[in-house]
Amino acid sequence: SSSSSSFINNCFSQMDGTRRDIEEQIEEVESLISIYEEDKLTVDLEALSLLTDWLRHDVTTTSQTNTHPSNNTNNEDEDDASYTLPPDELSVSVHITSENELTFLLPSNYPSQEPPCIFIRSQQLTRTQCTSLVDRLTAVGKENTGACSLFQLIEEAAQALEEDEYAVSVHDEDNNIHNDHYDDNDGNDESDGKGKHTPHEFTRQFIYFHHIRSKQKRHNIVNFARELQLTGFSVHGKPGLVCVEGMYDNVVEYVGRVRRLHWQRMQCKMTERYPLKKEDNDETIKHMRKFDEMRELVVRGQGPRGYHPNLGDVRAYLEEHHLGHVFEQLFAI
Repeated sequence: SSSSSSFINNCFSQMDGTRRDIEEQIEEVESLISIYEEDKLTVDLEALSLLTDWLRHDVTTTSQTNTHPSNNTNNEDEDDASYTLPPDELSVSVHITSENELTFLLPSNYPSQEPPCIFIRSQQLTRTQCTSLVDRLTAVGKENTGACSLFQLIEEAAQALEEDEYAVSVHDEDNNIHNDHYDDNDGNDESDGKGKHTPHEFTRQFIYFHHIRSKQKRHNIVNFARELQLTGFSVHGKPGLVCVEGMYDNVVEYVGRVRRLHWQRMQCKMTERYPLKKEDNDETIKHMRKFDEMRELVVRGQGPRGYHPNLGDVRAYLEEHHLGHVFEQLFAI
């Protein structure tokens, strides 16, 4: 039918665009490897290898499909067509200085449609400065959409770190993004723009995702939580689920970081908030936690490629941690 032909042609067009993007990503990363010394640059070599193999396989598959288009008349099922998607997303980290590391996560449609996702790990900058620098670099990335921009972004970051705006005084070091503790006054930071005091609450947040597939995103989901002293779990696949619990301001910071990773769909589905009293201490908060750590939950896979998590396993895990009541709300069952 005409609708089937239109769908197939659209798939081919998207595949061609994705293939060109992956080719450019690989070439760009290989150029960075040739420029920077090993102790300055870290590349996810496993993802690089997977994408190189996917590119080689995708070219062969596309050629066969173009020769025998009738074999693909049922591709309107999204999951059946998912084999055409790249298996992972490339990540590249560069040490701008000994105290500042810049990490790029490359979406499958970079550079043609999206800029890279940008993260900064710093032993020098405050949280506000890190956010400011990420916003600045993201703006540069968006301005250069359609062209590879990693080298330009690295140079921009190096230049920015020499400016007065990112100079850190001694008393600012207590607000470092990697400190184990930071007080509620962060909610009064000038960057907030509202001057409101952050609620002194214990918070548990459940976040629903259309899918969680990228290894780098899965790594960030767990590591961001650990950096912010949050506990909970994540489930990768389609759909994906994340639960984090801890102090309110840490949860808000976490959701902001994860949202910047770019998702097809991310929804904060359910929030549990418990006000704390002045006399409540770390021991009180420890007893309020349902989880001892942040971890990726291993569940059985379902579907032809095992891509769908077994929701029965998820339900059992929630019930085990006395959270069975949230399952129906999370998955609308």
